[in-house]
Amino acid sequence: MDFKKNKKYAMCRRKIELGIWCADLKKVKGVYLTTWDKAIISKGEDKGKSRNTWTMMKNDLRQLRYSLEKKGLEQESCFVPELTDEKGLLHLHGFMRFEEIIKCGELNSILSHLWGKIHDSPIVYSKDLYSIDGVMKYNLKDAVKNYASAEVFGGRVLCSRNWLPKGWKIAQKEVVKWYLENRYPDWVKDEAGIDQYHQLYDEDSGRNPVYLAKEIMNDYIWRWARGEEIRLDYVDHAIYIQGTNIYERINEAGDIFERDIVGKESE
Repeated sequence: MDFKKNKKYAMCRRKIELGIWCADLKKVKGVYLTTWDKAIISKGEDKGKSRNTWTMMKNDLRQLRYSLEKKGLEQESCFVPELTDEKGLLHLHGFMRFEEIIKCGELNSILSHLWGKIHDSPIVYSKDLYSIDGVMKYNLKDAVKNYASAEVFGGRVLCSRNWLPKGWKIAQKEVVKWYLENRYPDWVKDEAGIDQYHQLYDEDSGRNPVYLAKEIMNDYIWRWARGEEIRLDYVDHAIYIQGTNIYERINEAGDIFERDIVGKESE
């Protein structure tokens, strides 16, 4: 993958992760929605039109969410499209975050009935998420494993309006800015020190700095998504972020300035 594709892949993962990190895992389900062969020709007033198109899939997913809400199942969702190689069928891999806990057996039954009625494809799957590690190692990997096929649709990720926690863009921007300005430890003073640092992590400990950076930034953003206050230390000040609130402390004994979500400062 080139840099642009790597960046899009990373953003795909981050959008999925943020909606999971901010939730109780018991209320989040991994969901797989399929397009059946017979759904290529649909029924009713749309007879003769294929359900196996990007436009129809988006419309049907919107209708599915509406139908679930009518049944009292309030939820947010995030899906990545997959185009199968064998038959060119469009499927959706992703997650649904519910307001209340629901068992997979009950959810499968409801989804199969509704998706069969809406998309003419009753074949669906849902699974429980047991740990953040499990999400990262298996469920998330499964959701984005066919990201290359998503490129057919511009690498789109179908997120509902409130899937991402409010303020995520500014929190991510601040964490990335902080990391880039504090990338190397104090003992790294020049290019020789930078080379030594990379040798240390690449060879001795086997920890590539690129992956180390992801771990560090993900840890901060994960804690922010869970509602914790995170502190980003600079040389002469520190930034505190919790939710959409951002505070800046000039030195440890200085005054406190509050900045709103767009970064406007007021004393």
